Amino acid sequence: MMEKRKKERKLTIWSNACSSGQEPYTIAMLLLDSFPELRNWNVTIHATDLSNQILTKARSGIYNQTEVNRGLPMQLLMKYFVRDGMQWKIKDDIRDMIQFSELNLIERFPRQFQGLDIVFLRNVLIYFCPETKTDILNRVDSSIASDGCLFLGGSESMMNICDRFDRELINKAVFYRPKSN
Repeated sequence: MMEKRKKERKLTIWSNACSSGQEPYTIAMLLLDSFPELRNWNVTIHATDLSNQILTKARSGIYNQTEVNRGLPMQLLMKYFVRDGMQWKIKDDIRDMIQFSELNLIERFPRQFQGLDIVFLRNVLIYFCPETKTDILNRVDSSIASDGCLFLGGSESMMNICDRFDRELINKAVFYRPKSN
């Protein structure tokens, strides 16, 4: 995917049900750590959640010690955060990659959610009935690039829900790509 996007130098990602922001911030950190050339690209991570209150915390990028100890490698903490008393604050270059907004998945997706390269819809579909899951996944299919990637939660599957995606497995990572038309 990176090779295909090299000419435009643009990458658009959506992290849904982002809660207090750990997922989109981690995505940004891992991208810059793995692909330093992305600092010169237009990388946008749309981070959405149903709760405006939790999005306020996400936008702040401030976490306590317990929160940063939950799965964040020490080298990423030291590289991308600044200690502020008893808290840790994400650096501005990471925070600037993220656009937080309120979104209810059962409603129409915003216009800027077209041609998405990567979609993270992890651990959220489990809260919907099968018909709503199908509707959401069909709309994701309409929003994702033809060579885009969709990541679901480890316990989630599209079996008997949506047939618009092919399941792929690379290095133990399961993801979905839109079926070729």
